[in-house]
Amino acid sequence: MSVAISIGEIPAFATRDDLVREVMDRLDRDGVDVTDTRVRSAIQLVEAEFNRNVRVPQMEALDSLALTSGSISLPSGFIALRALYDSANRIVPAVDPMALIETPPGGTKVHCIIGGALKVAPAADETVTCLYYTKLPNLSADAQSNWLLDTHPDIYFYGTLTQLSDLFADDDNAAKYRAAFENAMGQLIDLGHRRRFGGPLMMRSNVVQTRGATI
Repeated sequence: MSVAISIGEIPAFATRDDLVREVMDRLDRDGVDVTDTRVRSAIQLVEAEFNRNVRVPQMEALDSLALTSGSISLPSGFIALRALYDSANRIVPAVDPMALIETPPGGTKVHCIIGGALKVAPAADETVTCLYYTKLPNLSADAQSNWLLDTHPDIYFYGTLTQLSDLFADDDNAAKYRAAFENAMGQLIDLGHRRRFGGPLMMRSNVVQTRGATI
C-alpha cells in the first residue's frame, strides 16, 4: 500500500547530470559540502540497493546459452535466475550443488549456479534458454539515462537524497527521504505485479506441458 509523503515537489530531469544538479540544489545548505562527485557516488549506492531489493519485469532478460560440458559463465549483469529450459523446451529444475554433483549419467536433468557459472547435469554440450533478472543499467557520463530514470525519477531523486543525508548525519531528512524512497520502490513493485498479472489469474493444473507446445 502506498503512503502519501509530503516533502516538496519532484523537479523535472531527464539525465544523470540533471539529477546531480537538482540533488545539489535541494541540499544547498550552509556548511555542507555537497559536490557533484559525492552525488554521483550516492547515485551508485542507490543503484546497488535497487538491484538487491527490486525484481520487476523491466529487469528480465531471455538469452540462449551454449553449454560446454554442461557449463557456461553467467550473462553480464546477471542477478538471479527465474527459469531454465533445455534444448527441447523442457524446464530444468534447480538443485543444490551437492545434488548436481551426485547426478548420475542418464539421470534427470538439473541445474544450479556455482560461483559465476551455470551448471547443468548430466553434463553435455547443449543450448539452453535462460530467463533471468539483470541489473539496472548504471547511469554514467556516457549513459545519461536508463528505463528507471525515464519512468520513475523519484526513486533516483529520493534515494540519492537519502544517501547524502546519511553521509551528513542529517537524521531528520534521512528518515524523511528514506520513507519516500522506499514508498516509491514499493509502488514500482506493485506496478510490476499488476503489469504481469493485470488480468484474471489462470489456475494451474497438474498437467506438465512443454513450453511453446499447443494443445
